[in-house]
Amino acid sequence: MTPQEYINRIKPLRNPEEIQQVCQELADSLFGNREYADKTRANKLTPYNKLINQIPNEELIEGENAYIYTKEDGTLWKRHLHHKFLGLSKEQWKEINAKTIVLDRLENRRKVDVRQYLEITLKLLQSNDPHELAVGLIAASGRRPVEILVRGSFTITKELPEYLKHSYFVNFKGQAKKRDYDMPEEERAEYRIGLLVPAQFFLESFARFRKMPEARELLSFVKTETKKGTSPEEINDAIESRRGNSLRRIVRRDFGSFLPTRFNEKELDNKTLRAVYVRLITERDCPKSIDGLLWASRAVGHFVDNEKPSDSQLRHLTTTLGYSDYYCDTTVPFVEAPATPEKQKTKSMTIYTADYEDIKQLQDKWDLISHAETVRYLLSRISQVESLERQLVEKDTEIQNLITQNNQLREELTLLIEDVETQIQVIKQEELQLEPEVESQPEPQQPQEQDLEAMIQRLVADALNKALSKPEPQPVPVPVVEVQQPVKSTAFKPIAAKPERQERDWTLATAEELKASKAKGAVDEKLFRAFQAVCDYNSNVATNNDERWFIGNVTLRDLTGCNGLVVKDWMERHQISIDDHNQKYGLGQYHNKRHKNTNVSDVISWQ
Repeated sequence: MTPQEYINRIKPLRNPEEIQQVCQELADSLFGNREYADKTRANKLTPYNKLINQIPNEELIEGENAYIYTKEDGTLWKRHLHHKFLGLSKEQWKEINAKTIVLDRLENRRKVDVRQYLEITLKLLQSNDPHELAVGLIAASGRRPVEILVRGSFTITKELPEYLKHSYFVNFKGQAKKRDYDMPEEERAEYRIGLLVPAQFFLESFARFRKMPEARELLSFVKTETKKGTSPEEINDAIESRRGNSLRRIVRRDFGSFLPTRFNEKELDNKTLRAVYVRLITERDCPKSIDGLLWASRAVGHFVDNEKPSDSQLRHLTTTLGYSDYYCDTTVPFVEAPATPEKQKTKSMTIYTADYEDIKQLQDKWDLISHAETVRYLLSRISQVESLERQLVEKDTEIQNLITQNNQLREELTLLIEDVETQIQVIKQEELQLEPEVESQPEPQQPQEQDLEAMIQRLVADALNKALSKPEPQPVPVPVVEVQQPVKSTAFKPIAAKPERQERDWTLATAEELKASKAKGAVDEKLFRAFQAVCDYNSNVATNNDERWFIGNVTLRDLTGCNGLVVKDWMERHQISIDDHNQKYGLGQYHNKRHKNTNVSDVISWQ
């Protein structure tokens, strides 16, 4: 429920019970079953309080839509029942006002290593991992995670005062705390912010991030939930639940070795980066003629200049004080963007129309960025095929030589065995022809059958040992070559069979089209949709862990029918998101055994 929708419903009401019911609906949409700190509850109610407080005093009637509130000094104050049903009690406000968190931070500031902070930020901005790239954008701009993930937008600042260095400033829209999501784009608050990296490099990194599947998923989620009427606060909380742990893990991993935590904090988080940004951007850009606190407040959007700024707006500077955790004892440089590889020059060439269509189809099939890259890939594949053909010829020759040697050995062994058999026959004949020298002497004892067999075995063994004394040829492995595109010769020829034409943007394809295709982009989209289907089932359908499914190779393979190696590759590229979801519900590797004879595809499907 947006602030405007809320005020439209509650303002005409004059019955306390009806007012309380609307207040309860707002509480359910803002807080749900989650336990928020008192200060957080107060912050979430701020935009609603502002509109309630604009109701004229003459429209507030005690006993109908208002009550009498006694201040600390004993004076009476007529207030709308909204504050009674949703506001904090006096004791809660006393506890909030008695805290000294900001004061403690101001008295215990931490030193930041400027060089290391900027180096890590540049490294993250060059990453192809969406979580690392998002943290780099946060570190360079001081924006909140939800502003980088879905809410914010940036444009180059064209006009700057002379004392500011050009190409390091952008205009920013989409501040989360402004809560102006339901306003037209042109009416939302926009203000200038400084960046710790060149603006063009930052915008290119931001555009690259928003094109990643993980970012597109979040943008689609916001669009869908907004159409359903889900409040922006609920959507922001859901995004924090999905991505918060991943981003915090990157912050701790990359900045934890040198960046001290804020006073009284146990671990680094994204607010830490915002606090460091406040210090560095103020040290670098603020002229001596302007107060540093005011400059910092403008940089993070606490104080936003409007047509008629007034001193009353300076109360927001106290919020900026809460980010004054750090100091630096070195100058903050204007870092340069990392050098990019020089683009290779291209030349035009004349080809047949049919070949041009084949190249376009191959570009779509292999998901390449240009025709030039497609031709380069084809040439590389031809070179690989030629090399493999040479290797096959060499191996075939070796195999034929080994076969010839084996045949010779077999022939020699056969001759040896025949020779042994001949010797055995001779021995038998000699034994039979033996006669006694004297008749009176006892008849000589005939050789025992077992002795004869032992003799034969010894002769055969000797023959075999002699035959096998030559080194036995080892089989030569023949490489199994898997070529993506059949090549009949080393010359570049038109492709006879044209593969089915596919659209490169598989996010718009139906489930039936995806299941019928084996293109790389289609496989990635299938696996992504299957992964999201399991996440949605675990979060919104399953009521306990006995019904939830661990997301692993077998689960995604069962849902998509994709090859296990392909699934393994996709999981490695999305491991952080998968781990986040499994850890969120404590799902281990052997969790799915509890489902016994049920397959995941029996209960979950993707579209």
